[in-house]
Amino acid sequence: IELMGAGTHPFASWAAQRVTDKERYATLIDRTQWWGRQMLIYGVHVHVGVEDRDKVLPLSRAMLTVFPHLQSLSASSPFWGGKDTGYASNRALLFQQLPTAGLPPQLEHWEQLEQYVGDMMHTGVIDQVDEVRWDIRPSPRFGTLEMRIADGAANVL
Repeated sequence: IELMGAGTHPFASWAAQRVTDKERYATLIDRTQWWGRQMLIYGVHVHVGVEDRDKVLPLSRAMLTVFPHLQSLSASSPFWGGKDTGYASNRALLFQQLPTAGLPPQLEHWEQLEQYVGDMMHTGVIDQVDEVRWDIRPSPRFGTLEMRIADGAANVL
């Protein structure tokens, strides 16, 4: 037996996996149905502390310019259900099917972010801000800018 890291399990069946017994995952699946049940994926989340919220969105936009490079360097999920998908990062393609995932909208000011999140909460898309799962997102809970673009690491070297 050896350890392996990847953005997806190369041969496991998502349909055979049990969902973690927590309300947040039950809510996710209730809202996203078929796509949510398939989320047998593993990403690397990197948090960078930002002490001034007015710097968060400009930093986010700047980071988006290098995201294709970061994704290509970390891509480690070509297989899904035992089949070669033809994609280096099938995890990224699966994850972006969720309505709160993928690239963030272009927001210029913190107030626009608050309005956007407020609208999602008001319409029942999310219940709390941490349900926004963009590839890069502010994380008010931790006071960080969280980057979620990378597949699970294949090694630690």
